[in-house]
This record gives sequence, structure tokens and C-alpha cells, in this order.
Amino acid sequence: MGYMCIKSNKECDGCGDCRGQLQPCPECGNETYEALYLIDGMVIGCDACVEKKWVL
Repeated sequence: MGYMCIKSNKECDGCGDCRGQLQPCPECGNETYEALYLIDGMVIGCDACVEKKWVL
């Protein structure tokens, strides 16, 4: 069972049209990011420009 598309009367196919136009990352200018990272409500970068370091 799928979800109904919010833009048209059909089953959602994951096209992404409902997300709208993404604004470029304010740090690196990337327009294809999937997540923005924030600290205290201020954007520090996106998943393309923020380095991740796993702590074990």
C-alpha cells in the first residue's frame, strides 16, 4: 500500500516535487544535499560539506 501524492491524484512515486526548490547550502553552495546541520538554529553546513567523525 502506497501513499497518495500531495501534488496529483495518484500514488506517490518518490519524484520529490512536493519538497519544492532547495536553497543552496549557505556554507558550500551545494544544491543537491539531503540534510542541513544546525547548531542552536544556525546552519553550519550540509551533508556534503560537514565532516563526520565517529567516536567509538
